[in-house]
Amino acid sequence: DDYSIGVNAYWMEYSDELVSTGIVDIWGRPVDGNIPRTRHIGLELQGGLTLMNNSGGQLKISANATFSQNRIVEFDFITLKYNDDYVKVPADTVSLKGKSIAGFPDLMAGMRLSYSLEDFYCSLSGRYAGEFRTDNFGDLLTDTRIQNHLATTTNVYRDNMVAAYFLLNLDLSYTFRDVLSLQSLKFQAKVNNLLNQLYAAYGIGKTFFPAAERNIFVGIELGL
Repeated sequence: DDYSIGVNAYWMEYSDELVSTGIVDIWGRPVDGNIPRTRHIGLELQGGLTLMNNSGGQLKISANATFSQNRIVEFDFITLKYNDDYVKVPADTVSLKGKSIAGFPDLMAGMRLSYSLEDFYCSLSGRYAGEFRTDNFGDLLTDTRIQNHLATTTNVYRDNMVAAYFLLNLDLSYTFRDVLSLQSLKFQAKVNNLLNQLYAAYGIGKTFFPAAERNIFVGIELGL
């Protein structure tokens, strides 16, 4: 009744997995493509503990984490170049074996500390996302073959890593009972990105997408 623990492990082999290519079209939408063979291996941990449960209220803590490897097993990438007629033609073949798949951090974790007393509820939650790639080239952006390809297709860029980030969110609520003709009247408030972190939430190729700064939501829930 006071604690829980969970462990899950997975090993997934994919053929022709549809993944992000690190390219966006002229409307800014991500372009996906197939990779012949990919592999996802991971370990998921979760747990919860009741720290207090008495007349003074209930205090709980929970956490989860995922450790994973998301790698390309087989992919011979064909780069492009312009010929004398300024037409794109195949140039070189570059093996991307062992490179990280775009958009998959190797570490993700979360935690929540919550307190409740009768009709009052408060929780502080944290979320961590490790660094991850915006394309499937890994550390090959300095390779002249990849640079020539990028110069032909998009633009040469030097950074394809979204930095790790950690966020804190705060939730508050209080419920009033039997208010006028209502069975309940619940006031809610949520503060996202409590510490006002400036970070990139995602990236596709050379394009990085900033996340929202501190933002607050308030709401009222009527129980009829």
